Amino acid sequence: ADAAARDLRAALRATLLTRDALPRQIALNLAITGANLAAFAFCARATGTVLSPSETAVLVPLILLTMILPVTVSGWGLREGAAAGLFPLVGATAQAGFAASLAFGLVFLASTLPGLLVLLTQRRRDAAPIAPPSSIAQADP
Repeated sequence: ADAAARDLRAALRATLLTRDALPRQIALNLAITGANLAAFAFCARATGTVLSPSETAVLVPLILLTMILPVTVSGWGLREGAAAGLFPLVGATAQAGFAASLAFGLVFLASTLPGLLVLLTQRRRDAAPIAPPSSIAQADP
């Protein structure tokens, strides 16, 4: 356990505290946040609600923040409830918030499917029996 803690500290130091790491981490996190905000706004638009950039910047982080509560799987249910509760603040209906959040959840789920294929392929490869070398497989007469 002590070695694992040292390894974790070293990894955190290398990824967060080196001279070039922190600006890269900040840039990547801002890009990821922007992509999530845009994805939700696009899902809202696809379901019939146009959110302005300021509405997106205010509402969507609050909606997506509910996903971190460890009481559901990937925020399903809580995210939709938050969207239904918050969309009326911008003049949209609760149903529109629910629809946008549901669309976002489905897009999010679909975006993870390639990773599932990689995991399944890796699992199959790890489970495949290893053929013995030909010299051992053949019995000597």
